[in-house]
Amino acid sequence: MTTRVVDASIVAKWFIPETHFHEARLLRMSGDSLVAPDLLTVELARFLLKKVRRGEMTEEQARRPLDAGLDKTVRFYAMLAVLDDAVNISFRFNRDPFDALYVALALRERCTFVTADRVLYDALIDALPDTMVWVGDLPALLGTSSA
Repeated sequence: MTTRVVDASIVAKWFIPETHFHEARLLRMSGDSLVAPDLLTVELARFLLKKVRRGEMTEEQARRPLDAGLDKTVRFYAMLAVLDDAVNISFRFNRDPFDALYVALALRERCTFVTADRVLYDALIDALPDTMVWVGDLPALLGTSSA
C-alpha cells in the first residue's frame, strides 16, 4: 500500500464538485494510505466558511464534509511532530508554515504529497520532484481514468 500526504485542497474536492473533483476522488478510492497533519481539519473548516460567506454553499452543506468522519479516510498526525521540520522548510523555500507542515510530513514519511494548490506545487516541484504530486496527474499516477 502506498502512503500519500493530502492537504485541505484535496479533501475539499472530495465533497465539492469543482475543478479536479474526479481526480481527487480517484485518490480517495485508490486504497492508498492517506495521511495529513491534524491542521487539515481547521484548514478545511476555513475553506468551507469562505464558501458560505461568498454564498457558494449553505451552512448545512459546509458541515457535511466536517461531519463525514475524515478520520476513517485520513490518518492524522499531530502537527507538533513535524513543526521543527516545517519551520525549516518555511525558511528554506519561503513558504507558509501551514503548507510546510504537509511537506514536512511527506518528507518524514518518505512519501508523496498530493495537492491542488498550484502555487505551492509550482514553488516546490523543482526542489522536491520526488515528493510533490499535482492533483491533475493522479489518473496517470494511479493508472486510472478521471472520467
